[in-house]
Amino acid sequence: TAADPSKIKVGPEGSWPLRYDRLVQPVLDKHCVKCHSPEGKDAHAAKFDLTPGKSYQSLVNWGNPSLAQHVRQRYNEGRSVIGGCGARLSPLLSMLRDPQEPHHGVRLQPGDIDRLVTWMDTYGQVRGAFSDDQERRLLQLRADIANLLQE
Repeated sequence: TAADPSKIKVGPEGSWPLRYDRLVQPVLDKHCVKCHSPEGKDAHAAKFDLTPGKSYQSLVNWGNPSLAQHVRQRYNEGRSVIGGCGARLSPLLSMLRDPQEPHHGVRLQPGDIDRLVTWMDTYGQVRGAFSDDQERRLLQLRADIANLLQE
């Protein structure tokens, strides 16, 4: 007998429609902003501002290759490359996932990592819609197919 089709597993909050402020910023607020903000106690860490108004530019331009460099390279090539996704090549994720020496003792939970990977592997977008109307329609689509989704 045939099994019923599986429901589509929905990604983390902020992944549909994609919204950096809902997907990535909560991770930064929880783990990073305490040190990486103008009010941080360590002057060097405070320069790398991860507060809501500054974090996007800080993150997409950090590292070598930065996420911005990676995205430009992929756009110039006109294709994705197997195994060449943003998260896999990210020096930021490498630093945060280092089991021997986590970044200043910060240990992200799997759900936090999933949020960062989702964002990086969707080319580090701020917003996954071109307009408020398109975002509204994406939200409506999600509501229309809710019976097919596993929240």
